[in-house]
Amino acid sequence: MRPGWRTQAQELDRQARLNLRKRFDDLGLMLPAVNESLPLLVHGSKHTDNLERLRQGAGLFHDLAPGRTAVLETVLGSRSAQWEQVKRAMVDRLGEWSELARASDMVIAFKPHASQAADTPERARWLIEQVNSKWIRIAFDYSHFEVIGRTLPDCLNQLLPLTALILVKDASGNPKEFTRLLPGDGRVDYTDYFRRLKAANYGGDVVVEVSAQIHTRPDYRPEETARHCYASLAPAFEKAGLNRRSRKHA
Repeated sequence: MRPGWRTQAQELDRQARLNLRKRFDDLGLMLPAVNESLPLLVHGSKHTDNLERLRQGAGLFHDLAPGRTAVLETVLGSRSAQWEQVKRAMVDRLGEWSELARASDMVIAFKPHASQAADTPERARWLIEQVNSKWIRIAFDYSHFEVIGRTLPDCLNQLLPLTALILVKDASGNPKEFTRLLPGDGRVDYTDYFRRLKAANYGGDVVVEVSAQIHTRPDYRPEETARHCYASLAPAFEKAGLNRRSRKHA
């Protein structure tokens, strides 16, 4: 739903939404979430615009997946070094977002992001606990913790109970200079990862994220990329004994 994409809510009229919903149904796919990139600490017209984009995101999700609570994923912005100065303001603004989310039957899942203010499991968990709303949850993407040297078990233990959506991709480097990779092209052991999800009775979605570092390349091939990711992850799901059925058939 980000600006510049043809799938922004305001770009999709009723017929376009019906067509998209039919494509999901025909392919046996489900919609796990819609994606935005809304900096949290903005003011005036930018804050108003953010709230409207959140409302539209909920409306689009409900049109494409009626009868389900919407999930909208976003980052929050600000810099890691600003944490102490902005954390209280972040709690207040997330509180505003949670009221809109409750009224819209939508969970807003923010992604802790390397180099941004909420860049560690502890900071992300603190925000969730302070806001204290079931409508504000985590979009868990281990690649952002991997580049700051955190282990997967530690991060999952802290954040999985607060997680509404899991995004998978790999990474190399450090918070200041990193390369995003497709899942399976890095160091993550996905069989171990998925076994941990099963042991914790995680019931949400696991979704591949193809980074802009990859999908903006001139030689990017989406179908080839999808097949590559499936080949990397499907065996791990099977070894871990996870159920990959579409929710609409579950």
